[in-house]
Amino acid sequence: TVVPTPPRRKRLLFDTLHSSAYPNGFFPNDDLSQLSVELMDWNGDSPHTNYVPLYASLRASGFYVETLRADLTSFDASLYGALLLLDPEEPFLPSEPAKLRADVTSRGLGLVVAADWHAPDLMASLDYTDEATKQRRVCGAGGANVPALNELLEPLGIGFGSQVYSGTYRLGGAAVAHFSGSSLRRFPAGGRLVSATLSRGVKRGDRWLGGE
Repeated sequence: TVVPTPPRRKRLLFDTLHSSAYPNGFFPNDDLSQLSVELMDWNGDSPHTNYVPLYASLRASGFYVETLRADLTSFDASLYGALLLLDPEEPFLPSEPAKLRADVTSRGLGLVVAADWHAPDLMASLDYTDEATKQRRVCGAGGANVPALNELLEPLGIGFGSQVYSGTYRLGGAAVAHFSGSSLRRFPAGGRLVSATLSRGVKRGDRWLGGE
């Protein structure tokens, strides 16, 4: 069904270019507690794979979600209410940070970022032998490529840490589960932050991962 172009405030752009999955590399499960059930993030992150429930919720709320399959310099920010950067694994181009900063500060683009876990020591301990190629694969990124995200967001004064946190908290009257996530290390002065008490690391059986 063809519909009229929605108003800007109802149009969301979901970045899929910077999401990656097997066979492009070894990208482990976003939820560390589930590594023994499913080691890898097989499907990547998009509105039609891992984020189907989010997509359905946004559509039910009247938003229109489009996918961005090119770099961040390729779209006209004046047409969209917000850009969604959710668990990106791939690096960003050198031209993308300045474009994003201008889009947010000068063109009124909203920005939603989800930075999943990133712990170098834990990543170094994750490897497996690919049965198809008989090659040993090492972890290419954590749940998200936090160093790349930090480079992208540096012009906006935002940065994430390299520890793993998990737990639950309440937001807007609802319980929110925080699975194997990162934390903010830097944020612009005067910005509004919501804090929560979480556990450092993730419990998997009788072990704690990423809690060093």
